[in-house]
Amino acid sequence: MTQLSISNRNLLVGWAGIIAICALTYLVIKPFIGALAWAVLLVITTWPAYRQLKYYLRKLSNRFAEAAPLIMTGVLTIGIFAIFLPLFGELAKELNAVLIFSQQIDSKQKLESLLVDIPLIGSILKEHLAYTGPQLAQIVIEHQGKITATLASTLQGVGKALFTTLFALFTSFFLYKYGEKIRVKFADLAYHVGGSKTEAIIVTLKATLIGTVYGILLTALVQGALAGIGFYFAGSSTPLLYAALVTIVSPIPFGAPLIYLPAIGAMYYHGGELEVLIPLLLWCIAIVSTADNFLRPIFVSQTVNMSFYLVVIGILGGLLAFGFIGLFYGPVIMAASYALWSALTENDGGARINTPTD
Repeated sequence: MTQLSISNRNLLVGWAGIIAICALTYLVIKPFIGALAWAVLLVITTWPAYRQLKYYLRKLSNRFAEAAPLIMTGVLTIGIFAIFLPLFGELAKELNAVLIFSQQIDSKQKLESLLVDIPLIGSILKEHLAYTGPQLAQIVIEHQGKITATLASTLQGVGKALFTTLFALFTSFFLYKYGEKIRVKFADLAYHVGGSKTEAIIVTLKATLIGTVYGILLTALVQGALAGIGFYFAGSSTPLLYAALVTIVSPIPFGAPLIYLPAIGAMYYHGGELEVLIPLLLWCIAIVSTADNFLRPIFVSQTVNMSFYLVVIGILGGLLAFGFIGLFYGPVIMAASYALWSALTENDGGARINTPTD
């Protein structure tokens, strides 16, 4: 009895130590979880390209093959910053324009001159402004401080995004270098915890992650490119910025209009001609907003055998729970849940697990 009691106490102490170590580890890596998630996403989706690079370098020399992680990380770094550095320049230009705009509205007359030229509803706004103008102008003036604070917060967010990108690239180097060893360790751990069925679950999760990334990313890139083309030919000074913003929000249902409608309105306020802006609006509505309706199912269905309902729940739920990174990890979590359910309920001793199809 005493021996059993000592054994239980040792077991309890051991588990307490494990939990404490896990909790402390979480506290240490918590500030970097976002960057780690992006690094894992980046490495998994580019792993086939990395293996090809390493294969060709090994043909030349083993020393060249050892440099493959550094070369791959360097290529990704150059590619990412070649896109984002011009984007940051255009973003700074737009933020400065918003700040100047907010500072110009310091009287009812200036506010009226800005509102009266709006097509269709300009006269109505002018009439309404005759009664509420002083109060409305005062409200706008009072919120100038908030506008400035919002711009400062946006710049802070840009700085945080830059840090996350740099740390994700830094982490990617080590994931490329030790990725195969990490994969083996996780496979062994999964086998000891869940048995032979976990191999099928891991295969499902990997396929779902890659398929989701390719499906969402390719669709977003196409929509962003289409939007950028439209704004470029419409004479916008920042087409790359609008293309990037549409790319970012396009995975969200009805996300693209949140970018191109205010952008077209801003172009009109800055002297844009209706003969140019109306075709741009039609282009965005008919082409940009509808592209994902047929592109995304094509891209995703080629690699992911998953129900459309689960994809939607995964994308929206992941977005709400984890932010932008949840767009990619949300469907993976849904696939893991269904794969786990299948593994626990099947009776064939570990047959291949598939996610539900339409």
